[in-house]
Amino acid sequence: LMPVLLGTGMGKQAFVATLAAIALTTNVVRIAVYGASDLLNGPHVMLALIVGLATIPGAWVGRSVLRRMTDERHTRIVEILVITGGLYFYWIAFSS
Repeated sequence: LMPVLLGTGMGKQAFVATLAAIALTTNVVRIAVYGASDLLNGPHVMLALIVGLATIPGAWVGRSVLRRMTDERHTRIVEILVITGGLYFYWIAFSS
């Protein structure tokens, strides 16, 4: 998904906001599906809340870093992450 979003030429804040909106939508659908099938129980909800709360400080730090970063630098970092992720998938595929 990241290469497609990078290809649109959107800025760093729009890029992150779009990924966040997609993640929110995906997670709401997952909650609905798992909740409807009784796979979502009390301990899972509690664990999800704890993990969700633990991500808040990282989001604050990330927002601060993103604001100081140029669009070009952000694009380069995301490109490096995409390439690294792709190479990792190849490594997994060929090392098994």
